[in-house]
Amino acid sequence: MAAAPTARQAATAVVSSSHGHPVHHAHLAALLNPSPRLPPLPLPLRRRHLPLSLPAATRLAASFPPLPLLLALLSALRLLPSPPPPRPFDALIKSYASFSSSLAAAALSFARSAGYAPSLLAYNAVLLALSDASLPSARSFLADTMLGDGVAPNVYTYNILVRALCARGHREEAFGVVEGDMRGAGCAPNVVTYNTLVAAFCRAGEVDGAQRLVDVIREGGVRPSLVTFNTVVNGLCKAGRMEDARKVFDEMVSEGLAPDGVSYNTLVSGYCKAGCLHEALAVFAEMSQKGVVPDVVTFTSLIHAMCRAGNLERAVALVGQMRERGLRMNEITFTALIDGFFRKNG
Repeated sequence: MAAAPTARQAATAVVSSSHGHPVHHAHLAALLNPSPRLPPLPLPLRRRHLPLSLPAATRLAASFPPLPLLLALLSALRLLPSPPPPRPFDALIKSYASFSSSLAAAALSFARSAGYAPSLLAYNAVLLALSDASLPSARSFLADTMLGDGVAPNVYTYNILVRALCARGHREEAFGVVEGDMRGAGCAPNVVTYNTLVAAFCRAGEVDGAQRLVDVIREGGVRPSLVTFNTVVNGLCKAGRMEDARKVFDEMVSEGLAPDGVSYNTLVSGYCKAGCLHEALAVFAEMSQKGVVPDVVTFTSLIHAMCRAGNLERAVALVGQMRERGLRMNEITFTALIDGFFRKNG
């Protein structure tokens, strides 16, 4: 009778891939701790090498086919003393989620079948990948797999689903998830949840609905953020409602939030597109007074507006200010100037 393999022999066993690339457990161990300053890792694997770090898992996922790699990791884990390391498959699941939702889901299923319970972070990684690929698959994964496995979703879980619904234009359904499923599960929405909804309503041109959502945010005890206000101001500017946009901008300041470059650029651009050049220049001056540095976006909006209004002299002066600040014109700025000179010479 053949002698039973030793631990070293078992650890160097090979799982052959369909591509002809063998997966050595010794090689797996080396990738777990690849520092060139350390001597070769002893076999069998020790607990300090597990669980896999995300960078190591990413290297493994890029180097070997999924099934042989999962089997190799499982075999290596069985060589370790009890108790097993926590969540040893999480890093691989997250790595697969970055490029293949189906592989990530399969790796999670493999870990479950092998007796290991992936963490909520791993489930969320799979849900995120599925939500980008297929909304029905994401819904099914949340309802059947996560809840079926006894995994309680957190706010990030629901934010993934809300984002996916909003990206596909299902903003009312996304709001229903927040007010129904999310609250029903005892999971309080956060400012990211609401910002996603506010942005979706603004993109659809429903700025009044977005503003009502801001009231809902406050009623729920969540403080609107700078992103919240910037999104609403942008929606109002796109709708040409500059008086309302300025009111929301001032409301943001009154709530103790400091406008940033995005805030000012949005307002400057809105005034320029509405032909309100005096107001645009006033905001331009205001941002400098407040210590917010104008950038190429700020100057491009103003230069474009001046050229459209036939004020080429002021446009050229703004170009000079750009140069003084070390800013270079982009394609949009240059095109606006060409248009301005064409109008003057035509």
